[in-house]
Parts: sequence; structure tokens; C-alpha cells
Amino acid sequence: MNKIFTAIIVISFTMISSLNIYSNTSIKWLNNFEQALSIAKSENKPIMLFIHTTWCGWCREYENVTFKDKDIIKEAQNFVPVEIDAEKDAEGTSLRSRYNIRAYPTVLFLDPSDNILDGREYKLRIDGYLQPHIFIQPMKEALK
Repeated sequence: MNKIFTAIIVISFTMISSLNIYSNTSIKWLNNFEQALSIAKSENKPIMLFIHTTWCGWCREYENVTFKDKDIIKEAQNFVPVEIDAEKDAEGTSLRSRYNIRAYPTVLFLDPSDNILDGREYKLRIDGYLQPHIFIQPMKEALK
């Protein structure tokens, strides 16, 4: 009886642990900016806004390399991550105009009041692609 009980405990713990690890294997992107702003205000977290297009090769590089990096995924938990296609709908067009987006991809780090954060050491508006080991620096700067 003790062996069965111990086995059940071990299996349960293993399943719970594996679910927890699995839940942190990707960035949980929102795709509605107003919703992201609301969450950022209620949780007092900065926003990481990824503005992209469907035709942009460097945007795919972010999605396939930088945003799949384990350190980036872990750091992204400190943000409200939102991704917006700049050409898909009115929200994308509006954000493109509001933030004067001229290149893709663009990543902005915003405070919960919708202001671009000022970094002391790193630019917190990224126009173009950055590899994970470089991208992590402005993420950390945005949290200061």
C-alpha cells in the first residue's frame, strides 16, 4: 500500500512539474493593444509591443529565433507582450501612425500609460532585428 501511495505522489509531482515547465516554453502574446494596456495598468507591468507584417523576413526571425530563446521567454514574463500586424486592421494602422513606425520589425517598450520608456543605457525603441543575447539588454533596461 505504501509503495502505491508513494508511486502516486511521485507521478503526480512529475506531471505537475512537467506542466509548469511546458507553460513557460513560449511567450504568451496578446493581439489586442487596448487589452494589453488594460492588463498593464491593472498589473503595473510594462508592455513589450512587437509590430510586424506578414511579408517581413526579419519579423519571422524574431518569431523563430529571438522570441523562442529561453532567456527571452523568461524575461518576457515581466511584461505584457502584445504583437500587432501593422497592416492587418485598423488597430495596426493606428499604432503605426501613433508611434511613427517606418520599418519592420519594431519593438517598443511602453509604460502602462502608453509612453515609450526611456532607457539610460539601451534604446527602448528597436527598429529592426536583434539577436537574443542583444535583445535581452533593452528588456532588462525597461524593467529598471
